[in-house]
Amino acid sequence: MYSDKRHILQLTALLREHGVQDFVMCPGGRCAAVTYTLLQVDGFHCHQITDERSAGFFAIGIALQTGRPVAVVCNSGSALLNLFPAVAEAFYQQVPLIVISADHPATSNRQKAEEFVPQINVLKEFVKTSIHLAEAKSEEENLYNNLLINKALLSLTLRSKGPIHINLSIEEPMYRYTVKTLPDERVVRIHSANDSFELETTLNQFTRRMIVVGQMNLIYEFDKSDIGSLRKQFAWLCEHWSNQTTQIPAIRNFDVALCAMNEEQQEALSPQLLITYGGQIASKSLKRLFHKYPPKEHWHVCEDGDVVDMFGCLTRVIAMNPFDFLENVASRIESLPTTFPAQWESACSNTPEPDAPYCGLQAVGKLLHAIPHDCALHLSCGSPLRYAQMFHVPEGVEVCCNGGTNGTEGTLSTALGYASRSSKINFVIIGDLSFFTDMNALLTLPFTANLHIMLLNNKGGECYQNMPGVERSEQARRFLTAEHTASARSWAEHRGFDYLVALDTDDLDFVMPEFTAASTQPMFLEVFTDKERGMQYLREYLHRLKNPS
Repeated sequence: MYSDKRHILQLTALLREHGVQDFVMCPGGRCAAVTYTLLQVDGFHCHQITDERSAGFFAIGIALQTGRPVAVVCNSGSALLNLFPAVAEAFYQQVPLIVISADHPATSNRQKAEEFVPQINVLKEFVKTSIHLAEAKSEEENLYNNLLINKALLSLTLRSKGPIHINLSIEEPMYRYTVKTLPDERVVRIHSANDSFELETTLNQFTRRMIVVGQMNLIYEFDKSDIGSLRKQFAWLCEHWSNQTTQIPAIRNFDVALCAMNEEQQEALSPQLLITYGGQIASKSLKRLFHKYPPKEHWHVCEDGDVVDMFGCLTRVIAMNPFDFLENVASRIESLPTTFPAQWESACSNTPEPDAPYCGLQAVGKLLHAIPHDCALHLSCGSPLRYAQMFHVPEGVEVCCNGGTNGTEGTLSTALGYASRSSKINFVIIGDLSFFTDMNALLTLPFTANLHIMLLNNKGGECYQNMPGVERSEQARRFLTAEHTASARSWAEHRGFDYLVALDTDDLDFVMPEFTAASTQPMFLEVFTDKERGMQYLREYLHRLKNPS
């Protein structure tokens, strides 16, 4: 029988799956549930050493002889500190040593609990990875613990070998052994360029195959040519900020199409194999799809081999250049009979662009219909980014966004820096909170004439409008959506911009040709809208898509 604590069971199961066989055990009460559980596993070789200082070096000796990772299990308090010399030695010798320490729950912190010292990250200067596992209270927390353990164990040998630290918070009651079997835990594997071809068999098991591309700047422009065989075998989804990082025509309006699908359609269009590369994905609809109908395999391809589980279903990390990987896939994929890519193309081609009344959504759509093909488009996070995804962006337009942190700050400053070294017209679509947070970027003159800023001023945070409580009182709206009455006109004119303003659809139609044309002065268009009207239209539009009758 095993301990009833899920994070101990998860750790034990994943240690076995990742090939760890040797365990050096030190005595203790807090770590007893870990030790007892490990002792029950067939195939584990357990060694008892009383003194932690000796135990750490004993584990190093086994690792040096076998060439495999070795774990040492210790109690809470000073027991962990006694492993410090061995951990430092393992760090400099690059020995794959796993330190597993039991810990008190967080409520014991600084409360003079017995055998308590702060253990989280205490070894951080001498380990490749340090993780802390708390007892999970939900399946979401269990999934997160699973990812932490996988990531830590993979880091033992990723790029170089070295020690890791796994710290477990163990709460009372500590000694219940009622579980008969270890859980069937998700195992994340990592593959290098040398063994990527080993995935060929798995690749060709599935007919519902999909590639999703995250945020990528054009510095990653795809220049491979031999990938034509992928077009009919994969549904290929990109957001605007993925840019032209593939020669395969990609589906870019999938977000709205997903909102229009019923559950049966979504399940039919969920992939069995998902391959991702690039950075962030903005689409919440896509994330919900993969959480509800997770693929059997999710491979993320990135050169640094970082273990990032964006959708909660990651199974493999492929540590190589994604474009080289796609070329390898194209040369080895079987042309299976499948309608999956065509189903996605059909579902998305039948989704109309929104025909909004005057609001921020309409302003974004009119600008994207009017911009030239050879410009740069900078989007602030929030409504501008999500609105742009609902419209077609001309090929050749480079889309930039500070999506790494998805914060309100820095959009304007980044766009100014980009435009200062660019020969293209640089259009900036920015919300009012993002603009007023970053307006000091305009302190320095001169600006280049290729900078054209469209400010969506709806007197507060539009994407916060649907938060619970916003509708309840004027005070709630003030604090939750940061309502204001500010205008950028004086600031823009003072800083040398040609200032334009729009108060309705007729104004937008009138100023758009001037705003999108090449100019001798930087341009500033302030669009005053009602945030409630825009959100109301969006709800009605998505409802009509889902219920066309």
